[in-house]
Amino acid sequence: MQDFGHVFTSHTASKLNDGHLWFSIFNRPPSTRFTRVQRVLCAMMILWLEMLVNIMWYEVRPPPEAGRKLNIGPFSLSPAQISIGVQANLIVFPVSFLVVQLFRKARARHKRKSRIELAKQHQQTVPEENSTHVDVSHASIRSPSRVIVTHDDNDGNISDQQQLLVSPPSTGCYVRWWAIYIAWIIAVVAILSATVITVFYGIQFGNETTKKWFTSVTVAFCTGVFITQPLQAIAIGLFVALIIKTPNADEDGEMKEDEEEYKLKTDEEWLHSYAESKSLRKPSACGPPDPQLIENQRIQRIKELQMHSIIREILVYFIFLFIVLLIAYSSQNTQAFYIKTTHTNLLVYDEVKVKGVHRAFIDAKTVDKYWTWLEDMLLPQLHGGVWYNGDIDDQLLPYTADKVSYMLGYAIIRQLRVKKDQCTPISQMKNVTPNCYVAYSWDNEDRQSYGPGWTNVNETDNTPDEYTYKGSNDLDGYPFIGRHAVYRGGGYTVKLSGTPLENRAILERLQKEAWLDHYTRAVFVQFGSYNAFVNLFSSVTLLMEFLPTGGGYPFHRVDVIKLINYTNDGLFIFRVACEITFFLFIIFFFFKEINNLRIEKKKYFKRFWNYIEIIIIFFSVGSITAYFFRYVETVGLLSNFDAYDGTVFINLQYATYLNDIFHYMFGGVAFFSILKFLKLLRFNKRMHMLTDTIHNIRWDLFYFAIFFSFVFFAFSLAFYMAFSSHLLDFADIVYTMETLLQVLLRRFYFADLLLAKRVLGPLFLFRVYEHNELHSH
Repeated sequence: MQDFGHVFTSHTASKLNDGHLWFSIFNRPPSTRFTRVQRVLCAMMILWLEMLVNIMWYEVRPPPEAGRKLNIGPFSLSPAQISIGVQANLIVFPVSFLVVQLFRKARARHKRKSRIELAKQHQQTVPEENSTHVDVSHASIRSPSRVIVTHDDNDGNISDQQQLLVSPPSTGCYVRWWAIYIAWIIAVVAILSATVITVFYGIQFGNETTKKWFTSVTVAFCTGVFITQPLQAIAIGLFVALIIKTPNADEDGEMKEDEEEYKLKTDEEWLHSYAESKSLRKPSACGPPDPQLIENQRIQRIKELQMHSIIREILVYFIFLFIVLLIAYSSQNTQAFYIKTTHTNLLVYDEVKVKGVHRAFIDAKTVDKYWTWLEDMLLPQLHGGVWYNGDIDDQLLPYTADKVSYMLGYAIIRQLRVKKDQCTPISQMKNVTPNCYVAYSWDNEDRQSYGPGWTNVNETDNTPDEYTYKGSNDLDGYPFIGRHAVYRGGGYTVKLSGTPLENRAILERLQKEAWLDHYTRAVFVQFGSYNAFVNLFSSVTLLMEFLPTGGGYPFHRVDVIKLINYTNDGLFIFRVACEITFFLFIIFFFFKEINNLRIEKKKYFKRFWNYIEIIIIFFSVGSITAYFFRYVETVGLLSNFDAYDGTVFINLQYATYLNDIFHYMFGGVAFFSILKFLKLLRFNKRMHMLTDTIHNIRWDLFYFAIFFSFVFFAFSLAFYMAFSSHLLDFADIVYTMETLLQVLLRRFYFADLLLAKRVLGPLFLFRVYEHNELHSH
């Protein structure tokens, strides 16, 4: 009974059930006089006082903005708010402790009857001849104490076997019964005062201050419920287990205090004093226990152990899921969308009026219009030093037109071309068009160097940079997926590293030299920027694809990414701790699954949830790897930028790809981690019914998927053949399948189908909906 594990577990569990104010509302021990109503009152008082302390703190001394904040939905969390929440919890603790102790230690105003008296009354109702046996089954006796003997036999003899056990006298510290009214008065006055003062203070606050104050209140509440009180119970349990070594020594204190003292009658006497009764032991069982009772208890114990294992697994996995969601949320920034919208509006959709015609990137679909857009629209957006009145601010020249995004180096224009003489016109059309131009592919990409105007030069001649091919390694470029092809990371580049006038002169010279001609297949505009106000990087890629069919097809990609995660704010340690904890969880899950595979062997692969575990580990390892490489790439880019003092082209393409891989992988971790909760809730009947239903119809679902695939592919081919030459959404088979999936979701433009095919468009669409409705019933 004095084993450390037993004493610590029993005492800590008792303190959590009775000592933890919030938990005990739902799990109150029946032997305590501290009622649920009183516990709810104390909890309400503590919450109200914490609100009062927080709002007074914000009124007297607003919290300083220590670095960046963690925004969670409409609320924000900063180190100052965490500090205020913890301090408020400590300030409220003395008052709450006093009220709780008054409720807990107040004696009962009217005591219950003695258990000895109740036992004797029960004995009298079931008399036995010449016997003084007393049934004490209803006495709730837990420890040996004094023994009373009644002289009921004619000879007046006392039998040592006829004993009644009672509890020893209590030695606890208690207060008078009227102290409970003092506790009620203190609690009610505190709640009313806190309500009035909080309302008066809250009227003066705005929306932002109210959110900060509410965050501190939430932190204080969570700190008290999940940290302060559990740690207090654990600390007391350790002290009792290491020093006192007596489990639940005062467990029956309140029960004994609330019970009347038994008064001996003239024919009764104490057989043992309390001091002598300490050496007594409970009588042993008279016979072997009932085998059926033991079996039932064994089954019940197995169920309890299984339930404890499930609860422990849920708690551990809940912590893991909380860390996963916290990392997933903190890796994003709600301001990224607005930065992307700003870049897109300024560079893609914003129009400039040139010679009475509005020009925008999405409208520059010919070579001439594209040159106009480059000179009159792109160049002004790359330099933010020019104000609306024409004044130039040299300090803003490194910024873009929004005057908040700092250019990382300079922008470049990169062209990809195809080789000449890669095809010949058909014999019937040679007289009409003697030249032939092919589409872009990696095999027919031109990688030679030329002179001005794409004239041939010798290998020993010096060629201009605009006509010199640079490979992917020179530009730190990677393949880019466009709308019509996948393009290499190299090409013929134009550096826009000068002033606006110098860059304009370069573009005018290249236009006269016909830098863009029939062999041009793709023109990229690439640059990177950094917004220090929100700590976000932007990678902008504007692609114009020139096809052999004629005309240009604009395509743009703007990626706003968070590359610098470790800043000197107060949440740095917390963020690192969460990432380290996630890494340790993955190591634990990995070795756990290895051990399960070693034990179960082939049976391991017959369980569906084991595959979920493997997928979670796989995505986690992938996300950790991508995160590491992204961090290394970020350090290299920033070092390169500092080494050249910002005069070098910074390509964020690789960092963007790594960031996408990290988000895809970690999104998979979050998705399957939430999905795993279905397994943890398997003891629920409804959840178990759902999994059984899916398991029973798995083959029906499989056959339906096969049938649906054939029918869907048939419709895809029909739409592709009918509309591929009319609508871009049906230009190839992949786009067609994507469009038909949107059609099933009622997301399509019926007018486009009607204009393309006035008969087949509505007919095909009607057949798709008819087939969908038939199989949905």
